[in-house]
Amino acid sequence: MELYAFFHRKDEEIRSQHCVVEKVLELSEREYARFYQSPLAEYDFIAKHRGAMRQDTDGTRHCLLVLGENQEDGILVDAEGYHYARYHAFLPKARQLYLLDQYPTIAKFNQEMAEMAEQYTQKAIIDQQSGMYRILTDELALDKVEAQLLVGMLEDRPEIAYLDDLGDELCIKLNPQYVHEEKELPRLSQEDADVICAKHVLWLHDAGGEQADFSGYDLSGLNLSHRNLNSAIFAGTRMYETNLAQTELCFSDFTEATLFSCDLKGVTAEETCFKKMVADGCTFRGAIFTHSNFSGALIQSCRMEQTDWTNSCTDSTVFHQTPMGQAKMNHVSEDEQDWRQDSGPALSM
Repeated sequence: MELYAFFHRKDEEIRSQHCVVEKVLELSEREYARFYQSPLAEYDFIAKHRGAMRQDTDGTRHCLLVLGENQEDGILVDAEGYHYARYHAFLPKARQLYLLDQYPTIAKFNQEMAEMAEQYTQKAIIDQQSGMYRILTDELALDKVEAQLLVGMLEDRPEIAYLDDLGDELCIKLNPQYVHEEKELPRLSQEDADVICAKHVLWLHDAGGEQADFSGYDLSGLNLSHRNLNSAIFAGTRMYETNLAQTELCFSDFTEATLFSCDLKGVTAEETCFKKMVADGCTFRGAIFTHSNFSGALIQSCRMEQTDWTNSCTDSTVFHQTPMGQAKMNHVSEDEQDWRQDSGPALSM
């Protein structure tokens, strides 16, 4: 917050005086500048209203509030019968104070909206998922104007990097310093990952082995490219600079996985579940996502050229700083319930 104020040096106590504003005057920008610089000069506007200014026996000053065009601050004046500002006091944010006094309902409304903005900011920090938090607009119980005001207030908060208004919900992304450190996940070595992938191929061909289940692991830095990982489980995984380029990922599960700076160029991920996935700074160029479910996913600063999203679900999916102009988006559904019904049991993930 920035404002102008007058400071007293080494006063033993803070002194103030009860004032009653009898009249509010607004001067032109030029007139206000002159009055601000020369308050002891004589002014017609003071002479005209000198009868409104006085001091009661109890010390209360009845004064003018002088505002200036395009100025937020103001000056209180008690001329004591003279034509100049014999007593004057600088009043920061005077225009706002005047409006709040003129319309007390605004003050109450401002307080309620400020408390709501604080409430949802703190909820976002506490209940975040990898720095992301969603608010269903139905739970706000606000009209259109109030909802727009809340969005603006949340966008003004230093904790919030950006906010996307999706109509039925608000998606908040927190600034890095407010993102909780994720619970440390067990790291998987490249050798162990290779063994899991080999067993998975046997499982796919009914030749023994077992289904690849990476859920709950940190797969950062691993090379999982050019693999057959159809039907593999990646739910809740964390990946940083993981290479999945050209890998087959059909029928796989990436629910609530977090991917940072990963390479997924040319992956084939048909009928795959990406619900509530967070992908930040990843490359998906040329990937095939037909019939896949991206409900509630956050896709930020990703490369999506020549991707195919035909018949996929993007209900409440956030694409932030992720151009989708070169992606094939035929028959994409933004309603998960309708998408499930249209897709049938085989595609209802």
